[in-house]
Amino acid sequence: MKLVFITPIIALLLCAITACSTNPLNVKTDVVTDEFKDFATYSWHIQSKQGLNPAEKKVDSLVKAIVNKQLAAKGYALVAAAKADFLVNYELTAQDLVDVTAMNVYSGMGDGFVWRHGEGVSNEVYVQSKEYNIDTFKKGTLIFDFVNATSDKLVWRGVATKRIDHQLNNAEIETGLNNAFNALLKDIPSAKK
Repeated sequence: MKLVFITPIIALLLCAITACSTNPLNVKTDVVTDEFKDFATYSWHIQSKQGLNPAEKKVDSLVKAIVNKQLAAKGYALVAAAKADFLVNYELTAQDLVDVTAMNVYSGMGDGFVWRHGEGVSNEVYVQSKEYNIDTFKKGTLIFDFVNATSDKLVWRGVATKRIDHQLNNAEIETGLNNAFNALLKDIPSAKK
């Protein structure tokens, strides 16, 4: 299995995994194999850094610093790729979405005309129209993988998704990333001693 690293995107994308109070963080993890319990060391999957702009490089550094800290807290040691039990890889994506909601709007009574039994009758009718609420937003996704360094097979995957409502500052991005990785890694077992 060959993992291809897709360039991390700019800071706006990170809003997807931030702590906006009205939009919950959705997290799903999947243990693909039970060999994870035998791991104690890790390294970052070899990734191409060509073409990263300064904002993307900053995001990449931030992600790695957060993950390194959280894995160290669980007893995992960062080592050279040749000595690692598993490799860590991530990908950030964003998708533009549109949510359209149609609502019936009643604006009271109005004059109407009805044809009944061969003659026209003036009648009052409810005036109804449709009103549409169009909401455009981004849905951000963080995919986080652990791959067996020897067999190159996927061992564990975590996916976090969140609606992006606005541009965030650096502090909000860092808080959001910490929250996302806390949620993703909370059930990872501690490293083998």
